[in-house]
Amino acid sequence: MAVPEAESSLDALSLSGTTYTPSTSTYTSTDPTKFAFPAYTSFPPFYTLQPNLTTRARQLELWSSLITSYCAHHRLFKLSLSSPPSDLFNNTSIKRSLKLNDIRTALEHMSQPSTGPLIEWIAPVSRGEQSNTCWVYWRSLGEWADTIYNWVDETGQKGAVLTVYELREGDAVKGKEWQDIDEALLRKILGVLVKRGKCQIFGQEENAGVNTKREADLDSASEPEIKAPASLYDAVAGRVNRDGFILSSDEKPAAPDEVLFSRANAPIRYEETDTYFAHRNLPAGVRLPGSDLLKTIHAYVSDFYGSGVVKDCELDWGSMDETALMAMGILLEEAAASKLGKTGDLAFVEGEKMVRYTDPAPESDAS
Repeated sequence: MAVPEAESSLDALSLSGTTYTPSTSTYTSTDPTKFAFPAYTSFPPFYTLQPNLTTRARQLELWSSLITSYCAHHRLFKLSLSSPPSDLFNNTSIKRSLKLNDIRTALEHMSQPSTGPLIEWIAPVSRGEQSNTCWVYWRSLGEWADTIYNWVDETGQKGAVLTVYELREGDAVKGKEWQDIDEALLRKILGVLVKRGKCQIFGQEENAGVNTKREADLDSASEPEIKAPASLYDAVAGRVNRDGFILSSDEKPAAPDEVLFSRANAPIRYEETDTYFAHRNLPAGVRLPGSDLLKTIHAYVSDFYGSGVVKDCELDWGSMDETALMAMGILLEEAAASKLGKTGDLAFVEGEKMVRYTDPAPESDAS
């Protein structure tokens, strides 16, 4: 980094040339592979957060611009405080670097809605821990969604099914800005298109299928086709696997918990703190309805659900979701307890066989 001309204060520093613009090159050096650091990164006070609020606000604005420009140049989609880029927060030529706590302060500033936000903290593995990793939005999720959808349109692939792998690493996306994007971030972007009604996602992991809808599908004035998403009852009835509804007898059904955790925004499962078994951490004296009872209710409702046709069971799709199922289990347990009373359950218990023992008859006197 070259030493700039003297600057009077941080307030006087300019953002010129540091804002990332996709259509304009940000390189000012002869080597386009190297990021051209703006002159203000050689201003020593830039690496110390200033106490004056006005100056600090300007300083955080400069850091925000620098971080997004740097990540855009190197196509970095994620930053980690445990291993940040060595040259981003450190200027060896002036022996200055931004402290770790100050880096977090800058990122916290970037995470505020007023900035876009420009970053989003990624939830830590363990509850109670502070996040040290974040997504960097040098393009917003909406902008990424538009970019990918326009590419699909331009390449004539609307209506086709693409895998997540093809969108990330396929030959057709080589050289594209989103090539090798983190799968989790790509799914967030595709989620934007799903909400806009422009695509559907089938299955999980990299073999998941992504179907972008054609304009005719979006603009059709005809009555839309009713498609019920795979529900937990479909899983209980053995109709679903990780890729969607089972179409062949050779396909094996997925367990209900797999279907539940494959949904959008479902929590990540970890062996040590599996959300599926959160009931084990309930306070003493607090319990959930019996698992066997809930499975029985599930089975009966699934059977009822499976016996209907689309027009006759539209209201049944959402009539027994997770919380409703739990409530029904509680009501049935309370009803049974009320009817049976404290000892009524003994009527269903087979009693022990009673064996009557008698004293042997006295022997007659032989004399």
